[in-house]
Amino acid sequence: MKLENILTLRIVTIIHNAIIEYYGGAGGIHSKNMILSSLSAPFSSYGKQEFYLTPIEKAGILFYSIIKNHGFVDGNKRTACLMLSLILHIYGYRLTASNLSIEKMALDIANNRISKEKVFLWIYHNIGFSNGKE
Repeated sequence: MKLENILTLRIVTIIHNAIIEYYGGAGGIHSKNMILSSLSAPFSSYGKQEFYLTPIEKAGILFYSIIKNHGFVDGNKRTACLMLSLILHIYGYRLTASNLSIEKMALDIANNRISKEKVFLWIYHNIGFSNGKE
């Protein structure tokens, strides 16, 4: 499964709407362009050199960008958390951090208390393999 086929406005909007329906909050898109920017972040490049080469960096920049770009009216951090888990799963990883740790990371991103590079390190230290083999 190609990551480009998953990171579409349609799919992330379906995921976001399900989160809002289940957990509550205001639905809707605040800025379609900001969502599209977030979805393209894992593929950012200069010339032919991609900025984010590893699955951790690709998942991390998506997580970071959805939170920072705030493209949805509500539920951006929740959507970012689910997308982080989804992308890691696609690459064969699972997030092992506690819900409290994930929430703190999302809040730190939203409140400008952490860099994207530190987010990548946090992910690296909080993942395992999806098949349970470490």
